[in-house]
Amino acid sequence: MFVRLIVGCSVAVGCLFLGKWLRHIGWLDHQRAQRWIRWLVRFPVPTTLCLSLWNLRFQSTSAWSLPLIGFMMVLSPILPAWLYARYKKLSRPEKGSFITCAAFSNVGYFGAFVAFAVFGEQAYALCIFYMTLFNPGFYTLGFWLAARYGSSNQNALAQSLSSLRWIPIAGMVLGLTLNLLQFERPQPLAWLNQTLIPLMTVLYLTAIGSELTFNIPKQTYPHCLAMCGIKFLYAPLVALFLASVFHITGFERMIILLEASTPVAVSPLIFPLLFGMDRQLSSALWLSTTLVALPWFIFLVPRLSGWLGV
Repeated sequence: MFVRLIVGCSVAVGCLFLGKWLRHIGWLDHQRAQRWIRWLVRFPVPTTLCLSLWNLRFQSTSAWSLPLIGFMMVLSPILPAWLYARYKKLSRPEKGSFITCAAFSNVGYFGAFVAFAVFGEQAYALCIFYMTLFNPGFYTLGFWLAARYGSSNQNALAQSLSSLRWIPIAGMVLGLTLNLLQFERPQPLAWLNQTLIPLMTVLYLTAIGSELTFNIPKQTYPHCLAMCGIKFLYAPLVALFLASVFHITGFERMIILLEASTPVAVSPLIFPLLFGMDRQLSSALWLSTTLVALPWFIFLVPRLSGWLGV
């Protein structure tokens, strides 16, 4: 398990830095990264979502509450983030960046991939099911928060809400439908999914990494420390409480706690570009929590497995 955990975390973080290096040498420019992401969202992403949810086997009926818990884990960090931003008297752009980074965690290309690397496709499928409401929450609550604290750009907003984002959602719906209708997934599709998941993750994170700023200014250190507290202490405690309330145990409980311990997502980094929030702070929050996540996961995941007996 330890080797698979190291590999999973290293790939998730290393691909982002690989993308930055490829951008630096001029091989992966902005246009090529965009083409990569558009192709991934149209084909590999919906395919893996469909195939993973098609073969998902629930170990308990309480697992159906995973999407609700996933959405509640988006809502729960907003209050402590808002209180911290108010206490520190952050400017409106800084406050918007801090709150949106607190709300959205990297449950997909960090949490789900690490789960896949360590526990296999069943864990990946549960993570995907957990984050079912992530995209709807991001495009509704996330954009509302960003518009509240920034200066809205309607053209950029319209472009971000294009029909492209519905393709992965369609893949999820198709996979769940085939699952509920109890159609057996052919074995060749299982082999295909085992290949597509790591390939898609590597390409997607590399493309995103080419667009990121890798810098943590000294003045953001207190904010980064506070965000680490929210992501790696507060959020797991809330997740543990919710898992107990919904009577979730075993493997599903471990997935909830693992996903609740993930760093800042990459997706909130588009808000400063669209709404004029603090891009430097958003990048610093993402980078600091991502760097902390690697040793944190190495410490956390084996203990979760032993504690929950999975």
